[in-house]
Amino acid sequence: MAKTRQLIAATDPAVARVGKALPPGYAVQVKLGEAAIAAIREFASSTTGTVEQLEATTFKSVREKKLQRSLAETLFGARWLYHLGLVTLATDVQRAAHVRAQIIDYAAICEAVLLDALSHGIVYNHLLGTKWKSKFVDGAWKPDAPWSANRAKINHTIRKRRNFRWMIEVGAEEKMFKPGLKRELDSLRESRNAVHIAELAAVGAAASIDVSKTAYRVMLTCVGSIGDWMTMHPNASPS
Repeated sequence: MAKTRQLIAATDPAVARVGKALPPGYAVQVKLGEAAIAAIREFASSTTGTVEQLEATTFKSVREKKLQRSLAETLFGARWLYHLGLVTLATDVQRAAHVRAQIIDYAAICEAVLLDALSHGIVYNHLLGTKWKSKFVDGAWKPDAPWSANRAKINHTIRKRRNFRWMIEVGAEEKMFKPGLKRELDSLRESRNAVHIAELAAVGAAASIDVSKTAYRVMLTCVGSIGDWMTMHPNASPS
């Protein structure tokens, strides 16, 4: 019983604090909950892959290992939420909340992969267009100060002085992805905005799942397309 109470204290401090006898079957309920979580985790891994597998496959082209790990963990977590929503048969509102979280994660993954590729392209002189040398201000492209040669400073500049829209525009000009994917990335970017929360919550469970599936497909296509570009533009400046 002592071990059972220690187990419960980690998940339900209120019960342990009261100091009263545990309700009949409470320990079984706790273990059942753990079993359900483990089953969902296994289900998510079987369809998406483990974090380690995602690092080695989906995100193999990402140059920075810490970022590669973070991306794999984010994608695994988003897919875990997706499967959790399916398994628990959540209500429309709950599913909409799950989908909002997934859209935020999928957009963040696209943004991070684009940042990694653009930083790589700047360092090794692979970018051939003009937009990467400019910034988008008041609906127009305007020349900006020269980029640093230091990758950490480049990453910082992109994160702090650029945005997802700029990355999509530059990525499209550099042919990191096709025009059709650019439109879908713009749509994913817009869906991430908080102004769309009410719309997403109102579409219902079936439509919400479709939104999630579309965002997932766009994210995978984006990662794959940028991975192909990275393969064709290795860690060397063109001669």
